[in-house]
Amino acid sequence: MSIPETGSLPTIHLAPQLTSMLNRLESSTAVGKGPQLEDVARQFEGTFISMLLKEMRQTLSGDGFFAGDKTDTYGSLFDMFMGQHLSQAGGLGIERALLKYQENSLSARAAKNE
Repeated sequence: MSIPETGSLPTIHLAPQLTSMLNRLESSTAVGKGPQLEDVARQFEGTFISMLLKEMRQTLSGDGFFAGDKTDTYGSLFDMFMGQHLSQAGGLGIERALLKYQENSLSARAAKNE
């Protein structure tokens, strides 16, 4: 799915965590907070990657590194850590895409107000 150049974010069904982060991202944009905007975008990407890893891990057979219900807590912690680590190391490009989208949105708003 491509991100539109201007307007509001596309409506898609997301986990509540991701939805609240997108709302924080939009509210940060309205105020124009640069560093906070980058932090929220990075957190969004980290959470997205964590959820992606969790879903991928659940497709594995029960005899893996984090197999069984007893160690699911460890698997979840591993997913969360890896998601945050991968997003800080450059991630999948979601952070950059969100920041570019918000930048274009701000430019469009400024041009509209002139």
